[in-house]
Amino acid sequence: MLHDSRPGYEVCGASIAGEVELVRDARTRGLVDLVHERYVEPGSADSPAVRAYLASDDVALRLLPRHAWTWDERGSEASNALRALGGAHPLVPTEPWP
Repeated sequence: MLHDSRPGYEVCGASIAGEVELVRDARTRGLVDLVHERYVEPGSADSPAVRAYLASDDVALRLLPRHAWTWDERGSEASNALRALGGAHPLVPTEPWP
């Protein structure tokens, strides 16, 4: 589930339900390498510690979706009313579930 919530009933998101398969073999290498290329500067892999970490990162999740749904209340009557009234509390960060 992805959920974006802002003051004033500015909420939207998406949820996908299905089966997840843990894939840990040569099939994941290309995808994992693409993620590394996006987030790790090329010269950083020269460090032995970084190289060891990147080599150990060989797991991917494959989602087989069964259902998906979205929601978007950003333009709803309630959202417009709360913004106009200034009646929304500011967001307070919360800790993730244990």
